[in-house]
Amino acid sequence: MRKAVPAAAFVLALILTAFPQGLKRVPDPDTVRQFGRYADQLIKDGKYAEAVTALSDGIAAYPKEAALIELRAWCYSKLSKFEESAADYTTLIGLRPREYRFLLSRGAVYSLLKRYEAAFEDLERFVAFEPKNVVGHYHLSRVCVFLRRFEDAVRYATKAIELDPSSAKGYIARSVAHSKIYNYEAVVADAGRAVELQPNDTFALNNRGFGLLKLGKLQEAISDFNQSIRFDPRHSYPYNNRGLAYLKLGKLKAAKLDIEKSIALSPNFAEAYENLGLLYLSEKSYEESIRNFDRAIELSPDLATAYVNRAAAFVKIGQEDRAFRDFTKALDIDGLLWAAFLGRAEIFRNRKEPSKALDDLRRAEELRSRYPFQ
Repeated sequence: MRKAVPAAAFVLALILTAFPQGLKRVPDPDTVRQFGRYADQLIKDGKYAEAVTALSDGIAAYPKEAALIELRAWCYSKLSKFEESAADYTTLIGLRPREYRFLLSRGAVYSLLKRYEAAFEDLERFVAFEPKNVVGHYHLSRVCVFLRRFEDAVRYATKAIELDPSSAKGYIARSVAHSKIYNYEAVVADAGRAVELQPNDTFALNNRGFGLLKLGKLQEAISDFNQSIRFDPRHSYPYNNRGLAYLKLGKLKAAKLDIEKSIALSPNFAEAYENLGLLYLSEKSYEESIRNFDRAIELSPDLATAYVNRAAAFVKIGQEDRAFRDFTKALDIDGLLWAAFLGRAEIFRNRKEPSKALDDLRRAEELRSRYPFQ
């Protein structure tokens, strides 16, 4: 039986074949394709690191070979080496400025790096060149959510739907955007349409369940979360949301099991820590509640509801100054949170500042009438 040829030896043989007269000569196209085929086989075997090594050797020999660079960028993404992937896409944009898909790819990688402004810039440039590309508009919607540009997120998702009404992705993206502006009827409608298109989609089911949860339809929500978990038990969101539904039903043991399962699946899931904080708050375990809200805020400093909930815990232990700061911080992040205005109004009343209390109370009532299901 023949021995397997080591990767380094195989790549060296390719380089020598490609450059029989030295490295300054242009390689034979067939040999470049051999690099790609060899890397493809490594990728099929799940050997992404080995593929990167092989491709890097090929790129060192021929640094302007876009096909090899593009394949390496993809392998870096599979290895979660997003900085390296972004660098390769930057090289590709320089080499092939009219191949606009590299802007799309780099924008998606920037999003994974949480460089949302840079991601938005790349994706916006891409859809300017490719205005009928569904994926570009879908990614723009997702990035706009992170940038808290929620109306733009709705607009880009709507465009994705218009371009391809048979794809569930656009409806899922728009359901997320609607949830950020507390339009839960629209969340249920869009996620429901996504479920019609892809009945086994765990994200669509989870999103519809979340909308139902916020509308107070707890049993229907739990049914959706159950289905979502059945289709993908590794997905942390439906456990967290089902835990919140159980919490609202007073089923604290079931709630805790689900929320802790969510954290076990995603240890940096800020909303799960927030819900665990709510559970402890309901049990009057205020210090433990605050510790979980602290963790949620540490993981996601822009999670406005965590500040509101921590403020409620501070009120319970008589720390109104800290509660006041949290209510105000929540409103700095999201000025639509009527619960924050309501909580701060009570503190103003206790401080004998009636005009400020009345202003906050009026604002709370106005927002509550517009967004009753926060």
